Amino acid sequence: MTLNKTCQALLAVGVLVASPWASARFAVEPHWVGAQLGLANVNAKGGDLDVGEAFTLELGRWFTNNFGLEMGVSALRDAKEEGSDNRGTYELNLESEDTYIGPRISTNHFDTFRVFGSGGVLYSRVNIEVKEEFFNLKPGGSASDRDEGIGYYLSGGVSFALPGRVDLNAVLRYRQRLDVLQTYAGDVDVSDTSLNIGAAFRF
Repeated sequence: MTLNKTCQALLAVGVLVASPWASARFAVEPHWVGAQLGLANVNAKGGDLDVGEAFTLELGRWFTNNFGLEMGVSALRDAKEEGSDNRGTYELNLESEDTYIGPRISTNHFDTFRVFGSGGVLYSRVNIEVKEEFFNLKPGGSASDRDEGIGYYLSGGVSFALPGRVDLNAVLRYRQRLDVLQTYAGDVDVSDTSLNIGAAFRF
């Protein structure tokens, strides 16, 4: 085989291999729906909560190559604090359901690899439950409270388009729930920073 024919053969193979990635590169679907899961570092004044679990479902639409709108629902689970003193032990569990909407900006969303950021309004319903035991001195018990509040969120991440209509993504998200818990010491904000991985389907 001559050098010219060898080059032609390699070029043909390269086209066949690259063609699925090229179709991902020039994907034109303006909508997406996706799911993410991750771990969240939770903060509340006066609390020392363990890392919780974060779950997100979202959908969105691109209006230009770089600007879109996203909306979704997310949940925070199993953010716990445990402790004890000379009277007994306690376990606090904080959970939240959130709804959010906001703009998303991105490098050209036709590209295979994209960097994006977003932020907007957050509506939250937070539930807190406390269980106590008193070293058999008296019966233990539990109490719970549920509050609602408005806040905001900020996100940043990267997305990689696979052949077809599927994207893989990694997202760092900050959520701030303002005055969402009412205590004897005043209203308390609840925030979390989560690292999430997920996938989205373009249509």
